[in-house]
Amino acid sequence: MRILIATAKFGMGHVKVAHAIEEELKELGYDHVDVVDLLELVLEENADLFYKGYDAFVNHGGPIFNFYYDRSNETEGDFVAKLLSDTVFRIFKHLIRFNNPDVYIATHPTCAQLMSYYKRRYNSDIPLVTWITDTHPHSFYINPYTNFYVGPNERTKEALLESGIDEDSIYIGGIPVSYTHRRCRRLLT
Repeated sequence: MRILIATAKFGMGHVKVAHAIEEELKELGYDHVDVVDLLELVLEENADLFYKGYDAFVNHGGPIFNFYYDRSNETEGDFVAKLLSDTVFRIFKHLIRFNNPDVYIATHPTCAQLMSYYKRRYNSDIPLVTWITDTHPHSFYINPYTNFYVGPNERTKEALLESGIDEDSIYIGGIPVSYTHRRCRRLLT
């Protein structure tokens, strides 16, 4: 089984979760697990500059960032799909076709939105698992072609239910940071 985990370094939490999931899946015997930073794939050598700009905006433009984040939560889903350039989507399409995943896991909302858009556009049946890495699901995480949501806690599950997500497609899985660390901690206690 080929599993593709897509993430983006907006804060590093999304990436840590992606690698913790990768680690756990490999420990369970899945040997074809790949993690890809979609922004690095799209922007290549310019990704670091973009991430530094984002970090500066978050760290020094707090009120503006918070205003944008809160307002964007009120917009309709499929937001990224409306803004996608043909170039970005063409790169994403090649990523999916090259990796040919049996399962696609997104740990960042943009990664989930891209796959949802791909599934709609190409009538794809690749299962989309959205692993919510925030304590409350921003509307960007919620997409029409998502098969399963994994949230950190019961509060997240309730918020997903209030958004109209079917309970059978919601799981509580925490926010994994390091599978090895958890495993070692269990051995020591």
